[in-house]
Amino acid sequence: MLSQVNYRVPNMRFLRDRLTELEQRSREINYAQFAMLYRSLMYDAQKTIPIPFTETFGECERTKISLEDFQKFLLDYQKDMWATDLHKVREFMFHFLHDPLREIEEPYFTLKEFVTFLFSKENTVWDLELDTVCPQNMDNPLSHYWISSSHNTCR
Repeated sequence: MLSQVNYRVPNMRFLRDRLTELEQRSREINYAQFAMLYRSLMYDAQKTIPIPFTETFGECERTKISLEDFQKFLLDYQKDMWATDLHKVREFMFHFLHDPLREIEEPYFTLKEFVTFLFSKENTVWDLELDTVCPQNMDNPLSHYWISSSHNTCR
């Protein structure tokens, strides 16, 4: 199953050690334990990738990336012009975090949450407005359109 999410296990001993940490007395793990294993494996793999913005924060797991720091990241590194509005950045962070207990204070990301954001669908480079197809604008020759086809297409 891990290969389906492009995770390569270094060796079986590594995976066995990780599974042993989760298993209690039974030889089975439940969904919550699997989700925890998956998140730790993915986070460990992701944090090995150098991220220039995070170099100023160090490696501390308790590091907090403030609203202003995140806004600066969006503007300077991502070039997201919508981030000029601090209120929109605040709402985006609250929406991404989904944590009602943290909505009473100024939003922040832990280093782990920030790395999770970087690899999330919320950080896509694709403009979602381009997903909509306007049938009224389909008057061009067929060769002007990108057509997706499988390599197994029959002729």
